[in-house]
Amino acid sequence: MSPDPARPRPFTVSEVMHQVRACLEDGFRPVFVRGEVANKSRPRSGHLYLSLRDGQSSLRVVVFASIAERSPLDFQNGDELHVWGRITAYPRSGDVQLVAERLEPAGAGAWREQKERLRKRFAAEGCFDEARKRPIPFLPRSIGVVTSPTGAAIRDVFSTLERRFGGGLRIVLAPVKVNGLDAAPAIAEALRDLDRAGGCDVILLVRGGGSQEDLAAFDTEPVVRAVVHAQTPIVCGVGHETDVSLADLAADRRAPTPTGAAEVAVPVKRELLQVLARMERRLHAAGLGRIRALRQRLEHAAQAHGLRVVRLRLSQAHQRLQDRARRLEQASPQATLARRQTELARAGEALERAVRARVDPRPLEDAARHLARLNPAPRVEQARRTVDERAQRLRAALARDLAQRQRALAAQAERLEGLSPLKVLARGYSLTTKDGALLRRAADVAPGDTVRVRLQEGELDAEVREVR
Repeated sequence: MSPDPARPRPFTVSEVMHQVRACLEDGFRPVFVRGEVANKSRPRSGHLYLSLRDGQSSLRVVVFASIAERSPLDFQNGDELHVWGRITAYPRSGDVQLVAERLEPAGAGAWREQKERLRKRFAAEGCFDEARKRPIPFLPRSIGVVTSPTGAAIRDVFSTLERRFGGGLRIVLAPVKVNGLDAAPAIAEALRDLDRAGGCDVILLVRGGGSQEDLAAFDTEPVVRAVVHAQTPIVCGVGHETDVSLADLAADRRAPTPTGAAEVAVPVKRELLQVLARMERRLHAAGLGRIRALRQRLEHAAQAHGLRVVRLRLSQAHQRLQDRARRLEQASPQATLARRQTELARAGEALERAVRARVDPRPLEDAARHLARLNPAPRVEQARRTVDERAQRLRAALARDLAQRQRALAAQAERLEGLSPLKVLARGYSLTTKDGALLRRAADVAPGDTVRVRLQEGELDAEVREVR
């Protein structure tokens, strides 16, 4: 049957669904939908799938992984949500669905339920226990601040730190957005970055006052986890004094306001200096009092009668000891020997003077000069030098003669080596002997005789099998 040319070509299902998707995406601007959560699921892909329903209808919602990971919201089936997104169609299943770009709890009651659910879970895990919280350093040198760089909170912190401590503090600012639910991932990341970088003695997490929606980021799981897992002590000052966030409960110290957080972080330098001055004065006065008391006790002891008697006896004993030391020194063998040596030296000098006075030294001087002329030492020295020179010449002559004889011996050895039968053996010949006698003819041996064959290296004992 041939096709009817008047009938139009039918659409494929894919073409219809693509047309439907194009119409939905072109006809609907981004929409804001409120509904009750149902059929929530999250497979391994990381995407989040759910349905929003009211009394009459249901709308499928897909939250892609990139959006789901940034959303700190914890909700279950039956909760009401506000979802921002765009309407489209999924051609494979033919479903109309909402691609979500942002999710929030619907209404203040939902916010409170969400916060209370998180509070109970964190409390059960021990995140709010005082035992795990660390003390704030008394005098930090470096302070980290996580807050908006343009808000009133950072100005309050800076002015308070300047007023209480003045200069000398290092302040590290981690600028982040702190307004609304979508600020939670940025706040958590800034806390982790400051903590991992190190160098800060304490971190201030601060934000000024605002509505419940404005402070929502500080009641989310990412921020609370970042506060709990930080190694650096954290002071949290969010909102007004009546605002108590989950981050406040998890922090090592909660402050009512950003100004209060700065006051917790550093003491007042002027008060510290006053305390140090008072302590210095008290220490100085205590030291002077102790010195005066010891001096009085010493003076009382010095004026006591018993001490004067002891001092007198000590002086007398010291005098007697010095006298005995002088006598012992005079009677010691060393002192006697020194005196005898001095006397002997003086007697020798006197004897020498007496001899010189009685004896004429001129004959002795003549005899000394004559003996000097007869002294063989100069001639012996001259003879020694002559012997050394001749010995050196003899050694040189012997060396020359020895070298000449060595050269002649080497030449003879070369000639002898040329005539050596070993040279012949080196060329592949051998020497055959019988009973020690060199064999020159085959007729000198008979079959069965044993002969010795000498090669260049080694010898062989062989048996004659045939004579030709």
